[in-house]
Amino acid sequence: MRNKIYIVLGIVIIGFAIYALQQDQPLKEQDTRIEEQDHADSANELDQQESVNEDTTNQMTEEQGTANEEQNAEEQEEKDKVKAPNFTLEDGKGNEYTLSDYKGKIVFVNFWQTWCGPCVNEMPDFQKLHEKYNNDEVVILAINVQGNYKEMSQSKVIEWVEDKGYTFPILYDEEGLISEEYQIIGYPTNYIVDKEGYIATGTYGMTYEMMEAIIEQINK
Repeated sequence: MRNKIYIVLGIVIIGFAIYALQQDQPLKEQDTRIEEQDHADSANELDQQESVNEDTTNQMTEEQGTANEEQNAEEQEEKDKVKAPNFTLEDGKGNEYTLSDYKGKIVFVNFWQTWCGPCVNEMPDFQKLHEKYNNDEVVILAINVQGNYKEMSQSKVIEWVEDKGYTFPILYDEEGLISEEYQIIGYPTNYIVDKEGYIATGTYGMTYEMMEAIIEQINK
């Protein structure tokens, strides 16, 4: 009898063990799936972080590249600047004018002669500009180039200027040295000098509107 009981008990224990093993297997599989999911999530997070880092690096590289381009452009622009040759000339009345004295102002350096039609035509506009700014922010230095067989003598030019009523400074390049330094090959020739003493632009005959547009551009 006891032997039968032991046999039954053994069967029960074996059955219970088998049941326990069967119950434990899904748990292990579940744990394995959880671990695999955790690994996958970690890998995704790592990939996302690497992607963010890559995007940040690319953005920083692009920004640095843009900054370098802008700096190079500014440096090239600085190299391309041409300093206006300094000069000192008289107005025929004992007054001297030196270009470098007008640093901090915009200066229109005008080379002209009385026989030149376009030169004569732009004179009223220079007078208008002079009356507006009165040598405050903008200065006009009109250089009459002597030593040319076409041009009148200095005294005749002074009379001509007074007769026209022009009050902006008219200076006289008696030997043509300044016009030679500025490489003048035709009249009128205008050089506009910025506030730092560099040549901002050069042009031939101008209208009043052109003069104001140049002033606005330099002041930007």
